[in-house]
Amino acid sequence: MADDSTPLALATIHEENIVHGSAKGDAHPTPDRDAVLARIEREKTLALIKAWEENEKAKAVNRAHKKLVEIGSWETNMKASVEALIKKAEEDMEKKKAEHVAKFRIKIAKLHEEVEAKRVTITSRRGEVVTKVEDQATKFRSTGYVPRDFFRMLRLLKQ
Repeated sequence: MADDSTPLALATIHEENIVHGSAKGDAHPTPDRDAVLARIEREKTLALIKAWEENEKAKAVNRAHKKLVEIGSWETNMKASVEALIKKAEEDMEKKKAEHVAKFRIKIAKLHEEVEAKRVTITSRRGEVVTKVEDQATKFRSTGYVPRDFFRMLRLLKQ
């Protein structure tokens, strides 16, 4: 040993003196020696227990961390799949909406065509009626006949 003044070196020398007898050459174990050996054995045991405890704690922490990472990964995957389902549902809804809008626009176009056909029919009917009334008025003028419906309308107006 290069430096015998360090606490470790002093403890080692003291331990050797206790184990092998004192410097005086005693070969018999002393009670002090047994107590020191028991204390050293106890410290070794405690050190082993502490190392085991730290190792088990580290294993538990690592297992928990691994599980947390797995759960986080599972959550991310599940979120992604649900978001994909949501996106697909939104796309389907948009597609159905577009189909319904197209269907209703077709209905509106058909309705517009129907209304235009009815307007044409009413307009042509009105033209026919106007032409018929003009023809009758011309006939009445030539004959001097006064229509009866006209008097009925005059009576209603006088009341």
